[in-house]
Amino acid sequence: GETPLYDFPDGTLYKREYAAFLMSQALEWYLVPPTVIRSGPFGIGTMQWFVDTRNRANYDSVISKDLSRLKQVALFDYLVNNADRKAGHFLEGQDGHLWVVDHGLTFNTVPKLRTVLWDFSGQSIPEKLISDVKSLQQKLRQEKLLREILHQLLEVPEVEALEQRLKKIIENPVFNH
Repeated sequence: GETPLYDFPDGTLYKREYAAFLMSQALEWYLVPPTVIRSGPFGIGTMQWFVDTRNRANYDSVISKDLSRLKQVALFDYLVNNADRKAGHFLEGQDGHLWVVDHGLTFNTVPKLRTVLWDFSGQSIPEKLISDVKSLQQKLRQEKLLREILHQLLEVPEVEALEQRLKKIIENPVFNH
């Protein structure tokens, strides 16, 4: 289930959670734990794979450990227009893998990027990440199933806004301010 918010349409947050998981998979970045849509005692929503953590990763420990992974997260948030990236949304698995959670406030048509990851603002996006974004752009053009699923989860203008962000990132490969 979900609690309605004034700036996101009712009954869509779980779809956004799942769409974010799909984008993480399509990029082959595996940032978002496996996510499924299910009905539960409080209505339809999403469930995610349980990340058995060493401890809850805090922002300072993450930034000191793996800047390249954090750049992926920052670009991912820009791409999905994440309106709610908090330091508490980072989880470190027992194997050291960094996961990010809580993607219900994503894919809005208007820019709503709110994140703790402003460290890279104005910096060039690494070529490897741009290559991955270009690959995602191709997948969205060529893979009918991925596109159909996105259109089931998001409104047409939201998918169009995603495509515009992809184009903008490719044309101007700089982390957002």
